[in-house]
Amino acid sequence: MTAEVKLRTLASADPTLSGLLASAGLFRWFDRQLPQGYIQRGACVRLLRVSTLPMYAASGRLAAEQIRIQLDVLDFDAETARGVAAAIDTWFGTVDLMSAQQFASPPTTPPQFPSFKLNQRAGMDFNLQPPAYVETLEYRVFNNLNT
Repeated sequence: MTAEVKLRTLASADPTLSGLLASAGLFRWFDRQLPQGYIQRGACVRLLRVSTLPMYAASGRLAAEQIRIQLDVLDFDAETARGVAAAIDTWFGTVDLMSAQQFASPPTTPPQFPSFKLNQRAGMDFNLQPPAYVETLEYRVFNNLNT
């Protein structure tokens, strides 16, 4: 399972993020591109993988990678975009893509969270009409390729 799929799965299972990003059976968390018309339904998240670094040890390549991701939170209201970004930042403190524990039945929270916030910035997306506010979050995430 890719890191993008893992993140979307975990985010949709979180009650706070589901309350902010779900409506009418749709979870507004998209990979790379925001489909037309969805921002009118409420805040949306766009995830982009910026870079991937394979991890190595003396014995060779490990089944793990370091990835840098960018999450854009878009909404027509700046405060809503900030609020959803803050909720994602809080949730991200519980994410561990190196462990399969979060995907077990029942799911459990792993003891460590190897992800790091690198940056946060505010901006506008002028490709949307009207332009939307964007809160951009960047993270370094360690991902186990075997889970």
